[in-house]
Amino acid sequence: HECDISREADVKTLLARTIETFGRLDTLVNNAAALLPTKSLDQTQDSERNRLIAVNIVGTMMCCKEALPYLKQSRGSIVNVSSMAGVHGEKDHAVYAATKGAINALTQSMALDYGEYGVRTNAVCPSSVDTKNVAELIAALPNADEIIELRKTNNPLRYTACPEEIASVIGFLASTDASYINGAVIPVDGGASCGYGIKL
Repeated sequence: HECDISREADVKTLLARTIETFGRLDTLVNNAAALLPTKSLDQTQDSERNRLIAVNIVGTMMCCKEALPYLKQSRGSIVNVSSMAGVHGEKDHAVYAATKGAINALTQSMALDYGEYGVRTNAVCPSSVDTKNVAELIAALPNADEIIELRKTNNPLRYTACPEEIASVIGFLASTDASYINGAVIPVDGGASCGYGIKL
């Protein structure tokens, strides 16, 4: 079902159709996101900034709001897909990083607000992931080969994650195996956030 989560009517229709089809809702995964532009703040156009905010922050909030009545009934869970950019920042990605930081704060606040209803809210923070969107973005850059190699070596595991590796963490957080995990913002970054791997 196609849905632009920056449009409230689309979100309402998505949730209504889900309930109509399945009769209940157990898990909401907020994975939709806007990524562009890769620019510093002063180079980011107002329209670009507004799109990032509309999708990444407002869209995530609207999906949560519309899902909550059903998740309270099922004592279900929410998993927000954030980013390590929202934890540590990212060069030439200030607005995107700010939206992901907002998602992390939203996750922890919702954990406090809705835990009493049995609704758990957690976030995963990937770093480099080989997705179609990112591959297309990198391919358009003049130093694409350099960036691809850098993404492989910016973590101790020395490779870029595949989407399935992020999805497995999401699946765990949504499952009953994670029944006592609430409000967690979990790095899934191959150890990149542990520190500099440079030998001086």
